[in-house]
Amino acid sequence: MVGDGDGSRICVEGLNSPQVKLPEGFHITWIGNSLQTAEEYIASRDGDRYIHKIVPFYQRGMIKGIPGHVQSWELRPDSKMHLTTTDKTTGKSFETVGDMVIDATGYQDTVSQILSSAGAQAKTADITGPLPELNLTTTLLGRQALAENGEALPIFMIGAAASALATREELAGSPNKNPIAIFNTVARTSMLMSQLTNTKPASSSRGLRPGRPPVQPAAKLIENAQKHRRQQINRPLSLNVERKLLLRMVS
Repeated sequence: MVGDGDGSRICVEGLNSPQVKLPEGFHITWIGNSLQTAEEYIASRDGDRYIHKIVPFYQRGMIKGIPGHVQSWELRPDSKMHLTTTDKTTGKSFETVGDMVIDATGYQDTVSQILSSAGAQAKTADITGPLPELNLTTTLLGRQALAENGEALPIFMIGAAASALATREELAGSPNKNPIAIFNTVARTSMLMSQLTNTKPASSSRGLRPGRPPVQPAAKLIENAQKHRRQQINRPLSLNVERKLLLRMVS
């Protein structure tokens, strides 16, 4: 997983769904996210509402964070991807090997940058599929990197890293007209991850939302947040990680 923004978190969250059956030995190397423990991740998110979907991977030792940015990659004879990264702050380099690379780096995608630095023209293939949330039987979900000879590489670009995915016709009915805004890419990312993991897509009503919710004054937002916090404090806690998180929020 390359990138530490919304796209990468959506991918990890999607893997923590009942219908996803992860293979034995599955793990995530998270480039750009150097947090190594559940406690570190909890402290970094400051009460993220989806934190409970990512923390279990840390608790089971299934996430390894690597700081820095990808500098190079190559496809090994065993079909695994070998990546090197460099942390500009410390100057340290790291190496990792994986079966699949998910580029969720945002507006400046890693794949195009590295191909350009190697003197090669960026080549990608469209990945299409259905998007029930928008009543679409087929649409563009993301892109896959290709080698210079046209061979498909196990490198997939999602969200903004895949550039504009939403069509002009789709945007005409969307409250958000930015084709690479998270509002218009989150459903695509979830659907693409379900295809890559060969699982049934999680249900979603995102595309059925008729418009933006009404703007609320700051006082009302604060009141709602305080009410939600009181409800969390008063509910029974079964997970130790939830106790730590709530105690931190209260303090």
